[in-house]
Amino acid sequence: MPKASHPAQYFLDAAEEILQQEFDLDIVQELEEMLPPYPILLTLLMDWAGSPDAEDSPQLDAFANLVDRALHQLRIELRRGDEEAAEFWQLLQELLGEALEAGDQPVVCHALLDGLATQSFPVPEALIEKAAAWHEKVYAGEPENIPGPDTAPEQALRKAFDQPDMQLADIFRILKTQLQYLPADKLDTLCAGLLHMDNGDLREGLLLCLLHPRALVRDRLLEQLRQLQEPIEARQLNRLVMLRNWLPPEQAKRLDAVVRQQRKHNLPAATASHGSVRIWASVPDGAGATAVIMCREKAGRHQLSGAILKEQTGVLDCWQSPRLKKREADAGVREIQSQLPPCLPVGREFLQQLLPHFLALNVQSGEMPEPELLDWLEALGGDLWQPQPLDIEGWLLKTEPQLQGWNPDKAFKRCATWFEKHAHLLLWFENDTATIERAEEFLLAEDPQPEHQILEEILQPHRPKWRDRFVLMAIWAQSNLNKRGPHWQDFALLARVTDAGEAVVRLPILPAVAGQTLGLVAEELTAREERQEELEAEVWAKEGWEEEGWEDERWEDDDIPLQSDLFSNTPVTPVRNRKTGRNEPCPCGSGEKYKRCCLAD
Repeated sequence: MPKASHPAQYFLDAAEEILQQEFDLDIVQELEEMLPPYPILLTLLMDWAGSPDAEDSPQLDAFANLVDRALHQLRIELRRGDEEAAEFWQLLQELLGEALEAGDQPVVCHALLDGLATQSFPVPEALIEKAAAWHEKVYAGEPENIPGPDTAPEQALRKAFDQPDMQLADIFRILKTQLQYLPADKLDTLCAGLLHMDNGDLREGLLLCLLHPRALVRDRLLEQLRQLQEPIEARQLNRLVMLRNWLPPEQAKRLDAVVRQQRKHNLPAATASHGSVRIWASVPDGAGATAVIMCREKAGRHQLSGAILKEQTGVLDCWQSPRLKKREADAGVREIQSQLPPCLPVGREFLQQLLPHFLALNVQSGEMPEPELLDWLEALGGDLWQPQPLDIEGWLLKTEPQLQGWNPDKAFKRCATWFEKHAHLLLWFENDTATIERAEEFLLAEDPQPEHQILEEILQPHRPKWRDRFVLMAIWAQSNLNKRGPHWQDFALLARVTDAGEAVVRLPILPAVAGQTLGLVAEELTAREERQEELEAEVWAKEGWEEEGWEDERWEDDDIPLQSDLFSNTPVTPVRNRKTGRNEPCPCGSGEKYKRCCLAD
């Protein structure tokens, strides 16, 4: 697939933006051809950021920003189960651990540690211990000599909470970052101090740290709550009840004991008026992500918030705006809608049906939800905080009577027309490794099988996913508040026939999805061939073979020199008519199979 979708590309961008004034761009172009590029690029960036000149460099902000982008994309790839991303994550932990122990790359360490905490990476406790030791060493010096954060965690918290207009989510994120790398004894001291402060927002922000990705933070906070003798506010108690659903069983039992202890104080029931609520939702994109926007009106002001409902993962990437005037909020919604796939105003029933389902995915994937989600749950009311997978089979059976008499031919034609209209925004394609390899085999085969057969092969393993996605689209269309829009019955009928095993080529939308997949793979193969031809032309020009009478001949694929030869000073002599099998060891000596090494280049 296009390299821009891979976390490696963000490090390539960083290399090009940051290092172009330090190195020849040919180095970056050479690195771009290597598989995989992460070790070299990351080491190169870390070497640059660890240099004495980096602390005062105007490129430092670009470095931190691009590293944050790379980590965000890497987190997405890890959620998808990408094997190459998992290998890179292991490498990143090793390199960061070495940098923390050496203590001579403060810029790199600050950027990566802050990024890992912000992006909620599952940082192992061994690496956290190294980070804690590094923090102790760094903060023992003079603050003005330290790049990055200029105070110890306790001082940083006090300084941050003095800022005006702090929202609860902001407090939580500051706490999440600062607590990530504290040792256990300091966690106890800090949690106890914050719980006893006469500041309801600060205490509530600390309670939200039960959503912290680090198990030790949750463990020490639960212990401090167990020892707390004074009552907490009723609203905070209600939130503790919600939070228990995302804790591991042992920690959930401990939180239950805290709730029982607090209820002995006879707290009054929490009452809150949340005002009017408006909701917009997009159709799932190619990655199975549905964007949801909520606008809440309270005391004459409006606040926007949003989240992503992600297939197989849960509720992600929550955000919240400051309080706005109505026209500002409406303008914000229109701006967001313009950047999304079809996005319609929907009724509360949309989230009332789907939020429990995606919260159950959070529990399954171990992905902690974010604090803005609690505001959603309170605004919508009911027991939505109870994770509950959507019963797809039950939904199809329940809606079957409403599909009686619905014309399948007309429904499928409308589905196809709708997809053609929005295909450029939906970007529906399959990009798992097995599908891409099968598509490449089909496109490169000398005697390819019939196209309808490859379309069937590409999508057959994904039929259950598409059935579920069509059901979600039916619920989305069913909740549409506009008078115009797609018929929910069309998507429901499409889900039923997809589940029934109808041939893919006879269904609307799905053949186009397979076609887009083949098209993207074909584009990548063409780009790869063009790069190969450029390298060939460069070597021909470099060695002057055209002057020796070679101008009418061309190499076969296996005659092209290795990349390492292209950048060496040793003359390259092509070996003609020597074929290497795809599954044979690569002649470059890497030990890899030829198809996964130089043939891929």
